[in-house]
Amino acid sequence: SPQKAISLLSAGTVATPDIPDSISFSGTRVGDTAEKTLTLENGGNAPYTITNVTVTGDTDQFSENLTRFENQSVSDTDSISEVVTFAPTDSEEAINETETTLNISIETDAGATETIDVTAQSITPDIETDPDDKVGFGDVELNDRTTANLTVENTPDATASVQLEDAIVSGEDPK
Repeated sequence: SPQKAISLLSAGTVATPDIPDSISFSGTRVGDTAEKTLTLENGGNAPYTITNVTVTGDTDQFSENLTRFENQSVSDTDSISEVVTFAPTDSEEAINETETTLNISIETDAGATETIDVTAQSITPDIETDPDDKVGFGDVELNDRTTANLTVENTPDATASVQLEDAIVSGEDPK
């Protein structure tokens, strides 16, 4: 009996979670907020379900509702999103620039556990003057005028209000 070869082609279905490795917030002023959207996608041809979401780190400076992802299914070629908000708090440690982190771990029924590193940099205005302690006018004759420059600089680039509350003029009384 003659034999005939038959080729079979099988197409499987696979869920392919597409989850970002990191989210970065840069230069958010203490007292302000910044938002980033975290999007979880599926690049496969089968759905996957998020089974667990764990958020650890400096959670008091971030606002998120990522646990709402739990038990959600992400269809093939679909995505789900949630906003992560960074709101740096005013603290002694936030002078100039402070970096803080948040770790998001997402587990899926497709066998994937993805960790998303969230980094954020807060900035606080730091007013500097030049000269840094006194402005000298030297010897000035009575009824004469003289000027001196005082430079006020804000570093890093964070908006700050400057208000002169008190000026003290001192020196020897020439009598």
